[in-house]
Amino acid sequence: MIINSSLIYGRKVAFSGRSMEKNSSIAMELGYMQLPEDQLISVDDIHKYSPDRVTIITTGSQGEPMSALSRIAHSSHKKITVEKGDLVIISASPIPGNEKLISKLIDELFKKGAEVIYNARRSPCFRSRL
Repeated sequence: MIINSSLIYGRKVAFSGRSMEKNSSIAMELGYMQLPEDQLISVDDIHKYSPDRVTIITTGSQGEPMSALSRIAHSSHKKITVEKGDLVIISASPIPGNEKLISKLIDELFKKGAEVIYNARRSPCFRSRL
């Protein structure tokens, strides 16, 4: 869906993270994902486009410290930075046990000025009228 939306709004698409790059390449080769060749760009080339013309799809939604998204959030990624007003969508549900890492990741993105959309599921609360 994010690829379709990106194409509709005239955005180029870049993949970041070894597993994301590998899996997206395989998906395109097998026909599971369609992305016109002229719309796919390398992370090396994102600086050639206005930020509002690029969608970056990356790994790291579980807050893994060495993942691309974590390095982006902590300003240690060599090619991608987060700037005020950027939109980050974390579409994966948290794996139990990763909540603390994910919270730290989201906090870091907020500190950089990004708008972050994520699944903030909370445990159901029950209240008694005793």
